[in-house]
Amino acid sequence: MRRLRSWLQSSAVRTKLMVAFLAIALLAFGPLSLLYLNIMSDALRDRAHQALYAAASRTAVSLDVFIDSNLDALRAEARLPEIVEFISLPTEERAGSLEETKAGETLEALRLKDFLYISSYALIDQNGINLLDTFTPNINQNELDDDCVQEPLRLGLPYMSSVKFARTVGDVYFCFSSPVHNAYGQIAGVLRLRYSIAILQDIVYEGHGMVGPHSFAVLLDENYLRLSHDNQPNLIFKTVVPLDAEKQAELHANGRLPNLPPESLATNLPAFQAGLDNAANQPFFHAEIDDDGTLEEIAVAPLQKAPWYIVYAQPQADFLAPVAQAIRTILLVATITGIIIILASLYITRWLSYPISRLNYVAERIAAGDLTAQAPVFANDEIGKLAVTFNSMTSQLRATIQSWQLRSKQLSQEVTERQRTEAALQEAKEAAEAANEAKSTFLANMSHELRTPLHAILGYAQMLAKQNPLSKQQQEGLRIIQSSGQHLLTLINDILDLSKIEAGEMALLRKPFHFPAFLQNISDIIRVKVQQKGLVFEFVPYDFVRDEPSGTLVTAVYGDEVRLRQVLLNLLDNAIKFTPSGTITLKVGHPDTSKLQTIRFLVEDTGVGIAAEELEEIFAPFQQANRQYHAEGTGLGLAISQHLVQIMGSTLIVQSIPGVGSQFWFDIDLAIIAADTVTETISSSTSSRPPLAAPPPREVLEQLHTAAKLGDIAALQEQLDTLEETTANHNTFIMQFRELMESFQIDKMCTVLQHYIEHDNEA
Repeated sequence: MRRLRSWLQSSAVRTKLMVAFLAIALLAFGPLSLLYLNIMSDALRDRAHQALYAAASRTAVSLDVFIDSNLDALRAEARLPEIVEFISLPTEERAGSLEETKAGETLEALRLKDFLYISSYALIDQNGINLLDTFTPNINQNELDDDCVQEPLRLGLPYMSSVKFARTVGDVYFCFSSPVHNAYGQIAGVLRLRYSIAILQDIVYEGHGMVGPHSFAVLLDENYLRLSHDNQPNLIFKTVVPLDAEKQAELHANGRLPNLPPESLATNLPAFQAGLDNAANQPFFHAEIDDDGTLEEIAVAPLQKAPWYIVYAQPQADFLAPVAQAIRTILLVATITGIIIILASLYITRWLSYPISRLNYVAERIAAGDLTAQAPVFANDEIGKLAVTFNSMTSQLRATIQSWQLRSKQLSQEVTERQRTEAALQEAKEAAEAANEAKSTFLANMSHELRTPLHAILGYAQMLAKQNPLSKQQQEGLRIIQSSGQHLLTLINDILDLSKIEAGEMALLRKPFHFPAFLQNISDIIRVKVQQKGLVFEFVPYDFVRDEPSGTLVTAVYGDEVRLRQVLLNLLDNAIKFTPSGTITLKVGHPDTSKLQTIRFLVEDTGVGIAAEELEEIFAPFQQANRQYHAEGTGLGLAISQHLVQIMGSTLIVQSIPGVGSQFWFDIDLAIIAADTVTETISSSTSSRPPLAAPPPREVLEQLHTAAKLGDIAALQEQLDTLEETTANHNTFIMQFRELMESFQIDKMCTVLQHYIEHDNEA
């Protein structure tokens, strides 16, 4: 996701719009396709459930009919005269009698009705002795322990046994038996029919493929032992899951399991068994049924005449084949739709992005110094209005610079002419000073005139950035406009500060302030910039006497908080610019423990450093600290900082080693005052306390608040200029709000002004 975001940020607006159109199409088409596929899958699964259950029920009915018909037939056969007459004879008269011959012939005739599956027809007396049997080795055997004999004698009704395994491997059978009554109506014996398990397997196989080419049926007994499997015969006579040892021993003792090793008696399909256990509540489920990894849809139907289950299964891939075809169709439609969207977006994106691209191109030319560039106006929308304002700003800036250059040339010519004569040297000097003062005044006036349209441009850009929707390219273009305007605004402000300093108009505004909160505010501001560049920032209260960190700082001091902040932010910003990697450190402490009012501020970096021959020039205006390392900026920060430090009564000192880093520090006196005379205030957009500054009248506050809510930078600038010209009692207030306005912290301005108004209401 991060790579995709990075790729989109670096892509052209045309690409971003195409991606947006495709995303919208997918968001609209995707959920509908998924819903359709889910509905289709549910419908196919329901249809498969009905078909599988119908097939299972049909097979179960076939088995029930087979069982019922054999029980009824055996009941009737037990009443045949040949059988009754023979069983009615006394025991000693049976052997060799004519009735014995007739009864034996009758049993053989009965066996021949289904000789492929019937392995034995037998007549057993009430003592369990096999009297007659078509399988002669069983004659005279005592079968009283067999449930096929016990149950008819006990119940007096026909009976069907479970599937049994003879001691000889391979002989698997089940029995039907019925009581035989003698001529006196008494139970004298049992007629027993023994069927091969093959008859059940053939009946189950008749349902093979009933639902589909790969559908099949499985017959299970009450212990989930497979009695028949028409898909994988190798699984016949294996339980679904291994039986516990006690149950397995019981079934072996009763002849209910084949005489095979335990590992050959079971598969391990717990999901299949769980579905069977819950079949009474939910006859449909899906599970692996054959231990081959294939997931089948399953329906279970119990038999009515025996505790057995018919399981009918079909691989999910078979009945869900239409879903796979639908997916292929959806993918084809999605591909065709995507191609159409891409072709349409090629035309739409060109129409939408071209005005912004042209405006961005003009902004880059102006930022590079080409003030002749003009932004084309394509329409009367927000972008068109921004282009008109942009052109107005560049025209005013070009005219101002030309006027400045012309005026500077005239002043230079006047100074040159007056320097020609040695006698007029003093007069020329005074004229030059007057010219320099005029230049400073001119720069201050022109800076004011330039900032007004520039604030309007930045304000429009800021308001336009809040509008939705804007593409990434549009946002990037607005960011370049704001960055270029901010760069010009910084240059104008720096020139204005420098002109005030040179004209001697820069005065300190001392007041009490909370010293730790002041340092914390600076740390918070710089930490954001440092993190954006991937550097590390450290603020260290420091004992310069012992050259070690110290946690002690004074609480409240008296001084010019605004100018001190300006110097420290200039030095820290300068350190960030010339530090590609590493650490920026701000150390604050006392250089002399006997003079606690003297505080040293030291900014240290691990940047590129400054060559020794350049150290004397770095405090000159329009000079950067390292000419080989290009960094953005006006080159006025150190010059202004040095002048401000000198006004505070100190000197800015620098030490630097190329490739190692630099240190800038200065010592100033800040009078220590009682801690309870100040309140801790840390700059925050969510602070609930207004700054410590004397506010103007309520009507002015409300006018400023209205302009701030509208984002009208030009109106804010005009209000502050009017307030500055009419009174000198609100200089601190004006300075604070100029800082907020010039950094476009409109939301914070609204919050602070609202606090002032509320505070005025409470007063």
